[in-house]
Amino acid sequence: MTKQLFFLVALALLFSCSSSSDKTYEPTIASAIINSVYLSVQDEKGEVIGQDQLLKDARVQVRGCESRKPLHITSTAIGDVKFLSFSPDLPHREVMRFWDSKEGKRGTGYSEAELTIDGVTMKLRFHYDYAEALNAEKLLGGSSIILKAVECNGKKISVQDHTQFFIITMKKTANGYELRP
Repeated sequence: MTKQLFFLVALALLFSCSSSSDKTYEPTIASAIINSVYLSVQDEKGEVIGQDQLLKDARVQVRGCESRKPLHITSTAIGDVKFLSFSPDLPHREVMRFWDSKEGKRGTGYSEAELTIDGVTMKLRFHYDYAEALNAEKLLGGSSIILKAVECNGKKISVQDHTQFFIITMKKTANGYELRP
């Protein structure tokens, strides 16, 4: 009887506990603007590694930490230059901070992804700004979320540093890869 009681108590405790990883990903709902990241990978000498080859050999992978799913990566050309591109997860609703302004509701939040290049994994953090027009409930598409910056190992690059495309460069170093402006 004691063994059965212990088993039932242990089973009840097991099912009553939940971790944050058990939570369902609920992205912030808004029109995503400038949500694509264009990635260039360089060797130690600063030479660009062929994006098509990286993709073909599956040497580059991105996994969304919020969705816990691999993110789709494609090879994209901007002019004559090829990049790998992907869209990170939008921020989970729980990490968003909101406030009211004269123009409407505003907010900030972030999402994270694990970028793996040639077996080296690093965490990227994507920072977003949220804007909602006054009386947005009466408008269709009255809110937007925009990628503003990416951060890796203490280095941060802002989308304002770029024009139409948000390009990041990862350069191989003795310790792995580092984010370059």
